[in-house]
Amino acid sequence: MTIAARFTFDEAHLLESLNRNRRQTRGRHIFTGVKIVAGLLFVAMGSILLISDKIGLSLILFAPAIVLAFAHKLDQPSICRRFRKSPFYGINVRYTFTEERIEVVHEKSEIKMDWSVFTRLVVFKDGLLAFQGDGVSHWIPESSFDSRASFEAAEELFRSKIRNTK
Repeated sequence: MTIAARFTFDEAHLLESLNRNRRQTRGRHIFTGVKIVAGLLFVAMGSILLISDKIGLSLILFAPAIVLAFAHKLDQPSICRRFRKSPFYGINVRYTFTEERIEVVHEKSEIKMDWSVFTRLVVFKDGLLAFQGDGVSHWIPESSFDSRASFEAAEELFRSKIRNTK
């Protein structure tokens, strides 16, 4: 059985891939809690200073609260700008999944990987996120498959080949 998926590696795909990958990071909820508490403290202290007519100091305390609240969005323009300079920007990628391996083909290279290189799989309603260790992940959206049946067949194949599935 051979299943294929195709997509264009563009900014939207990169950002979605990074977002899905970041959501899988261990300890993310603890860090999010710390950010919320710190942000609320900055807002509270800034509000107290604002009431005391110390507008300049209050703005200095509101700034870190804003940065903490929108940090995940602030790095996106920089990521996109750097990615546009990458040789991989805008390439058409084709994944082929077989019982033996995964093949990734695009204009710049051809990669053949045994299933054993994948350590973890996270299944979403709209795609698959396959990890090679902790540093590399492959986001394969459902929209890159020819049909829903192809996506479901790929999901079944991934589940049978990658033991650590969430």
